[in-house]
Amino acid sequence: MNVRLMLAALAVSGVVAAQPASAEFVDNGNFANGTTAGWTLTGDTSFDTVSHVIAFPGDRNAPVGNEIQLATNDSTTEGQLKQTFATGPGTYAISFALQSEDALTALDHFTTKIDGVTISPLSVTGGTSAFDWTTYTFQFTETGSDTDLEFDITDGPSFFDLTDISVELPEPASWALTLAGLAALVLIRRRNATAA
Repeated sequence: MNVRLMLAALAVSGVVAAQPASAEFVDNGNFANGTTAGWTLTGDTSFDTVSHVIAFPGDRNAPVGNEIQLATNDSTTEGQLKQTFATGPGTYAISFALQSEDALTALDHFTTKIDGVTISPLSVTGGTSAFDWTTYTFQFTETGSDTDLEFDITDGPSFFDLTDISVELPEPASWALTLAGLAALVLIRRRNATAA
C-alpha cells in the first residue's frame, strides 16, 4: 500500500469536501442594510420602499429581516428592480420570497427576467388572489460572464413584498466534487490491494 498516494487522495477529498456548498452572487438580496444598495430601480418606483418584513396573521412562512415593497402608481405603469453581477458560464439556482398583500387586477403582474428572458415559473400574472410569503426557486444556465437579474412589476392598488433574493451554485455540484474525491480514494486503495 502506497501511503503517500493514500494521503494525497485523502487531502484532495478533504479539500473538495471543505469547499463551500454555494457562493452567493446577489448583493444585498435581503435588504439587510435597510436600503436598495446594489440594486437599480427604474420606471415607476414612486411607492417602492424598504421596511421590516410584513407578515399576515397566521403566516408561518414569513422570512425574518427586511423586504422591499414594490408598487406602482397604477396598473398601467411598470417599475423595475435590477442587478447585474459576475457569474460565468454554468448552471445556477435563483430563489426569492414573495407575497402579494392584495388581489391583483387583470393588468397587474410580477415578472422575473434573467438576461432579458422572462422566467415563467417565477412570474405572477393578473387576476391572482393575495398570497402569503412563498419561496420561488428555479435553475438557469448562464452562457456569458455576467447575469442580469430583473423584476418587473405593476401593482397599483397594493404591494408586492420581496426579499431573500439569492443566486447560487446549486448544491449537487459540491456533492459531485466530493464524490469524485472519494471515488479516487477507493480506486487508489483497490490498485494498492491488487498490487500487494
